[in-house]
Amino acid sequence: MNNYIRYDSSAAYELASPYPIGLREWNTTDYVAELRSRIAAEKQKKELLVYYYRIGHVQAYPLPIRRLDPLQYPKGIPELPAYPWYIWLFWQLKERWDTLHTAWRIFHDADAGLILQDELASTAEWTSSHVGAGFAGLSSGHLATALAIYLSNQEGWDADKLTRAKQAASTLLDRDIEPYIGDVWMKDDGIHESNMHNIPIIILISGVFLSEILGRPSASAAKLENVLELWQTKRLDGDCYSEGTAYDGFWLDPLTDWLRNGENPLVRRLMPGFRSFVASCLHLALPGRIDIHAPLGDEEPEMNFWMDVVVKLTHFFPWEEAEWLVRRFPPTRMTAAALSRMFNKTGENKAEEPKASVVEHPFAVSMRSGWSSEHCLVAVSASRYNMAHLHHDGGHVVIGHRNRFWITDPGYQQYRRGAERDYSIGKEAHNAPVLNGVVQTVRAAVVTGKEDSPGGYKSVELDLSNCYESLPPHTFVNRSVYMQTSGQTAVLVRDSVRAESAGISLEHFWQIGTFLAYSFVDGWLRLSDGSVAIWIAALVEDGQTQEYRLSQIAPTQLDRHEGSRGGLTVRHSQVCADKRHTCWWAFVIDDRGGWRIPDIRSQDGRPYCQV
Repeated sequence: MNNYIRYDSSAAYELASPYPIGLREWNTTDYVAELRSRIAAEKQKKELLVYYYRIGHVQAYPLPIRRLDPLQYPKGIPELPAYPWYIWLFWQLKERWDTLHTAWRIFHDADAGLILQDELASTAEWTSSHVGAGFAGLSSGHLATALAIYLSNQEGWDADKLTRAKQAASTLLDRDIEPYIGDVWMKDDGIHESNMHNIPIIILISGVFLSEILGRPSASAAKLENVLELWQTKRLDGDCYSEGTAYDGFWLDPLTDWLRNGENPLVRRLMPGFRSFVASCLHLALPGRIDIHAPLGDEEPEMNFWMDVVVKLTHFFPWEEAEWLVRRFPPTRMTAAALSRMFNKTGENKAEEPKASVVEHPFAVSMRSGWSSEHCLVAVSASRYNMAHLHHDGGHVVIGHRNRFWITDPGYQQYRRGAERDYSIGKEAHNAPVLNGVVQTVRAAVVTGKEDSPGGYKSVELDLSNCYESLPPHTFVNRSVYMQTSGQTAVLVRDSVRAESAGISLEHFWQIGTFLAYSFVDGWLRLSDGSVAIWIAALVEDGQTQEYRLSQIAPTQLDRHEGSRGGLTVRHSQVCADKRHTCWWAFVIDDRGGWRIPDIRSQDGRPYCQV
């Protein structure tokens, strides 16, 4: 039975019963059981069901797929006519092929091998690329990578099927991929920054990889090395190049397939960039569900390629934090390719749990108390590079605790015009302050300070002033986020606005995790899952007395955005009465699920919260 989970801010995945919660270490027996179950299912399939999760469609394709074009689809997105049809199809098709390949090569299942060979040979009958001869898309790159992987070992192939699969690979290179690479990457000696995103890089990697497997040395191999070295430089320097963990993992997956066993000298040269990626995968993971990341930008839990990358990197480098992480990935959430690589991880894992510190990433800052269900994650967006899969959300705060996100984000952008696209990237999509109705339109957050104090606070400070293009001159916006770790766990968000004149309006929009129960108690908003409660308050700071006045959260301020698929939004507005205005938001976690309103007092220049 297929489990189609409605997409909503990762919340569906957090609460879905097939996926285990809590932190545990898995072993080879678990991986074998999961793979054998999938193999049996794939061998029996007569059709491939593809779930287009962003738009809620499930489409069936006959197996084997003898023709790629023309396929009949509902009306697509006008500016993206092939989206999402071919991309999602190839994700599902490659997962099927990886499962059959594992059965053939690891479990020595000859029947699975014949099914795989037949379907790969059938690709020679696909007469045209969906984007036209001489062009390539993501599906072209996915197919090229798949053929490269399966053709890298030609032992045991049926001779006729091998010939046809090689023919398909050569045609794909000659007709689509090499012309695309020549036009996009090889016109001159430079690297155009506009091409430094997942789609062109995936096609470049797949073309180099497949050419190598077919014994056709590619002139673009040197270009690929230059691109990768530029990626590392731009990721680690002030440019902070990234598309977020989901889309970084998307293109690092075929890259690490091409690098294969880590013996390529390029692997060592790229080690700092790889380590930075692993740190993001580790420190942005949801406590109790480390297979899910904080939904900053387009962070889709369905895109689990990043797990494959981390697994492969553990074969390249002896990194304890990566080893600790991969052994805790739930097998039900891993791809077949990743599961097949876990067989070499025998014996006891002696890697210790990583330190829960304040970590700056190219697009965010994370603070956490640990990785188990009872711990807390605070992720703060700090997008600073002009990549489409990052949003204009500098300072946006996500709070994860007890296996789910309580304060969250849509976690994607809908490409169809209308209310849902507005919900996913519009004015109310993020909780960064909105001033005079002006939202952020520039990815220009500046991290001005971080603290990991043994005295009970972790914190990050950001200057958001340059994220807004249409504010009055000399208006400055700063956000500080504190994680209170001594005594009561709480998250405190401080927004400071400085302007040449008073009267600036200040709005906040907080996205609440799906299926949480809410109550309004004396100006506070209380969220509950039936066991745990989080109390939310808006506080205005008196600059003279250092006291905090409650700014009421009323029932009328909570509603559902027209484009939401389930999550609710807290809307709150106030006016900056002075040229300098400071407001606080308090999120106080009560693991006992009590109904006592938290006490708020001043301590070290910030609120201290206690239930």
